[in-house]
Amino acid sequence: MPNIAFKVNPDKALEAIVYIAHKLGCVDKYHVVKTMFFADKEHLNRYARPILGDTYIRMRNGPVPSYVLDIINLKEDKISFDVFVKAKAALEVGSDKKQTITARREPDLSFFSDTDLECLDNAIKFCKDKNFDDLKEITHEEKAWKKASINGCMDYELFLDDDNPYKEEIIQDLKEDSLWMAF
Repeated sequence: MPNIAFKVNPDKALEAIVYIAHKLGCVDKYHVVKTMFFADKEHLNRYARPILGDTYIRMRNGPVPSYVLDIINLKEDKISFDVFVKAKAALEVGSDKKQTITARREPDLSFFSDTDLECLDNAIKFCKDKNFDDLKEITHEEKAWKKASINGCMDYELFLDDDNPYKEEIIQDLKEDSLWMAF
């Protein structure tokens, strides 16, 4: 288990999915999880905390935020009944191979800071015109993905860019405070 772990806010995770799907109109599951990865990574590098604090797993096709994926897949054994009901009401997830996602409502922006929305928007812009293979190739170059074992947890320390002047300070703060951070 990595040294830095967070407790994800289930409602904020759902709203992030709704936000991405609402912004894009209709989006496949793969683009949602990759958008979330790039948003969390940027926010961590710029503002010393991720947006969601989800646990990222090294999967064959790149990083996957596990709780976000559980919401999309409506994993009743992994998400609370309350989140299950809210997700069913907020999202339409297609049964097609790509599992296209459409927002059934506007996102509740009260869950997000201005910087959260800035990084989500940047990640949406970055990912939206890239295809599956492009995103796979880009994420397979990520240090955190490369160093994790297959189906293992990715280390948040490795999300930080090597040229980040505050890298060591951020790592130290997160090691001390990550489990107590509220998202």
